[in-house]
Amino acid sequence: HVVCSIQVITEEQTKLMLRQEIQRGYEYYFDHMPMAMVEWDMDFKVHKWNHAATTTFGYSCQDALGHSVTELIVPSMNVAVMHDLCHQLLDTKTTFHNAHENLTQEGKRILCEWYHTPLLDASDEVVGVMSMAQDITEKQEIEHRLIHKAFHDALTGLPNRTLFMRKLESTVQKHRTHKILDKTCGVFFIDLDGFKFINDSLGHSVGDSLLIEVASRLENCIRSSDLIARLGGDEFAVLLDQMKTPEAVMVIAERMRQDLTRPFNLHGHEVFTGASIGIALMNAEISSGEVLLRNADTAMYRAKEAGKSCYRVFTPDMHAKALSRLEMESDLRK
Repeated sequence: HVVCSIQVITEEQTKLMLRQEIQRGYEYYFDHMPMAMVEWDMDFKVHKWNHAATTTFGYSCQDALGHSVTELIVPSMNVAVMHDLCHQLLDTKTTFHNAHENLTQEGKRILCEWYHTPLLDASDEVVGVMSMAQDITEKQEIEHRLIHKAFHDALTGLPNRTLFMRKLESTVQKHRTHKILDKTCGVFFIDLDGFKFINDSLGHSVGDSLLIEVASRLENCIRSSDLIARLGGDEFAVLLDQMKTPEAVMVIAERMRQDLTRPFNLHGHEVFTGASIGIALMNAEISSGEVLLRNADTAMYRAKEAGKSCYRVFTPDMHAKALSRLEMESDLRK
């Protein structure tokens, strides 16, 4: 009888030692985890706070324990998100992942990626949450810079051809789908006059400065809702959507033409240029953004032929003449 009692006590001690060992392992893992780890109850009160959390948010463990995470690191606009998170964890009892802004002790806003795991009691009820966080502010900034670089011109900062064509195609399909009749859409194809001569005579640095100044003047001629892009070299494109009348489109074209005839002061040189502008308006015959831009390009060449520093509006006969000329050249070569 005595031996049996001793055996029972030994088993209980063994279980206790095992639980203590697991707890020590958990504590070590918690304290040395490179990601910020915060344990809090369903009233948002902090029960555990590791060294990485101090590095990320600035608060020491002593400052954080017993305080609400919503008071420490959650901006007021995201408090409702935390309440929704609690409801979701209570309902699903599974790990939840999200990303949102947080505040540091100094008041700096940072973007954190979170993994929230519910803590369950013996009755399988949620009594708290173990949250892991990683500051991804710098990572997101790098991603934004890479995306911006992929869709914008390095010299002028304007959208490039890829971004312009995406927006143009979306606009054209919107007009085709919804059959917008009370508003019009216009595209400009702009080519600078005499740019090669300026580039060759004064150097590429002056040419680059001219392109930057041209981009700035063109931007000043359009609305904030319009889009201007550098397609390459000295070619620019402009997308004007929701214009009331075709005449309103011509007003902007004339404004651009006049602004670009004013002299440019670049690196001690007074430089003069102009722009040939081709205009294409949306109509029921337009099937894609590529067609609309091609029409504007065709009209731009008519403006060049008309004496430069002017604008021309695309008409169907322009395309017919371009095809005829292409066929004639091909026949002559053969």
